[in-house]
Amino acid sequence: MLATSGGFVGTAAGAGNTAPDCSAVSYADDDNDGKLDVDSVDRLQCIENEDLGNDYELTSDIDAAGRSVER
Repeated sequence: MLATSGGFVGTAAGAGNTAPDCSAVSYADDDNDGKLDVDSVDRLQCIENEDLGNDYELTSDIDAAGRSVER
């Protein structure tokens, strides 16, 4: 989960879509505040494949409807 000033954000459980190819997902710090920007459900789901010591920032609302979490 990603902690934000508005609470916690997670992925919705549901059927249909598969997990993203996290090797193709990249992160950037576009506003140079030291936090990696999260603005898509793919980036949100792939955080666990990144360095969990990094700081992340939710930069836009994410609609995770219809997405599933695969472990």
